Amino acid sequence: MPAATSRSVQTQSSPARSRNTQIAQEIAALELGEPIEREIAGGQKHHYEILLSEGQYMRVEIKPQGINLGVILQLPDGETRQQFQPFETQPDMTLGKVAEKAGRYRLDVYTSSNAPTGRYEIRLTELRLATEKEQALEQARKLFFESFRLHKQGQNAKALPLMMRSVEIREKELGPDDLLVALTLGSLATVYDELGDNANAETLHLRALKSKGESTRAGSS
Repeated sequence: MPAATSRSVQTQSSPARSRNTQIAQEIAALELGEPIEREIAGGQKHHYEILLSEGQYMRVEIKPQGINLGVILQLPDGETRQQFQPFETQPDMTLGKVAEKAGRYRLDVYTSSNAPTGRYEIRLTELRLATEKEQALEQARKLFFESFRLHKQGQNAKALPLMMRSVEIREKELGPDDLLVALTLGSLATVYDELGDNANAETLHLRALKSKGESTRAGSS
């Protein structure tokens, strides 16, 4: 099979009647296996769209070249989820998502206002029916975000069972030494801290540190 050729996307600025109209004109469709390479300057934002059916899994890879990128995922109902921050150094960024609803999923790729000009490549690498494992991990992700939202609102008693369930699913599907499991354990420990349960918080912090250590050793072996 011949290698895919990167295609460049260029947009011309023109007066727009509204911000939404301008964004709609600038959205580029991501097609399976077709990379897009673009230049991006400080403060710029690029918009991409993938049309998904319910239960489909998509995997998008982004390869920055000399610049830190932020990525926001917008769901069909308008809900947004921060995937990556522009101050995080990420050699390669990967986003996997199971569609709970059919519709248009939008990715916004952006930089901080003072970032230097750089380039990146974005590619839709997988588009297929989600496996049971991917569906379970999507449920864990949803529980995590809802728990985090409640935690930020100070509703830690409601956040606790959701985060516990997220940990349980991630440990089952990924194993106890996965970095994502370690990060989730750390978040659960924080909820226990806020509830004044120092014993459980300390135990979870130690488990999180152990998982991070095992994950680091596995990655360097």
